[in-house]
This record gives sequence, C-alpha cells and structure tokens, in this order.
Amino acid sequence: MSKIRFRGCPRNGLSSESLSKALLAELLRVEETRVRIRKAASGKPFLTSPKDYSFSISHSNDFFALAVVSKPANIGIDIEKVRVVKFIKIAERFFNNEDLNRIYRAGSRRDQLRKFFEIWTIKEACVKCIGTGMFKDVKNIRIKSARL
Repeated sequence: MSKIRFRGCPRNGLSSESLSKALLAELLRVEETRVRIRKAASGKPFLTSPKDYSFSISHSNDFFALAVVSKPANIGIDIEKVRVVKFIKIAERFFNNEDLNRIYRAGSRRDQLRKFFEIWTIKEACVKCIGTGMFKDVKNIRIKSARL
C-alpha cells in the first residue's frame, strides 16, 4: 500500500472528488484526465477508468483517507475526528445491544465517546464496502473483535 502525506490541511479547498482524482492519478501513475469516477445508485463512487481498481474515500474535518485495491472488489474506509456529540442517543438509534454494552463498559465518558467513534467508523466502513449507505439497518452489522 502506498502512502501520500500532506502537511497541514490536505484538502486545501478541493472537493473530495477532485482530491480523489488527483491522488488516484498519482497512485495509479496515470494522467488525472484518465481517472473517471462515477457513482452507483446507492451513492458509492467507483472507477470507470482505469477499470482494474477499486477505492473508497472518507474525510473528517481536515483529514482525508483514500483506500485503493488493485482489482475490482468491495472496499470501504472511514475516518472520524473524535468530537463531542450526543453519542448515547445516536448509539441507541443505530447500534445493537452488543455495541451499546461495549460503549458502557468503556469506563469514563471520554472513553465511551472514543469507543462510540471506533464502533461508528467500523460500521460506516462496512456499509461503504457493501454500498448500502449508513442509514440502512446498521444494527444488524455484528462486529467480531477481541480488541473491542
């Protein structure tokens, strides 16, 4: 996997699609004009040129992530800046009981917030991978990890 790092704000006012095209062109070693991105009916972006790659993007505040695989495949990535939100209310709406228990067991309110975002980013990456969108029934996504 290649990494391209920026100092400061990586987006510099560019749209996600513009930045994706520029980074994909650099990573795939093609002219930016050859990179063609379309969106499926679900909103999931995909490459029509070059065709032999799949990608996923995510951004949160000034951070941008791009994951690329060198074959047509389902792929999903998500990043989130940990910030103060009404995480219990959101979790009760979108998470299953196992996820909620993970949050409650995390300890302090700060640790619970971090656990919420950890679970949220895993679930969002999953729905990006399958292309259904975050607000489909994410309660049915079961996370199996000893780390959580």
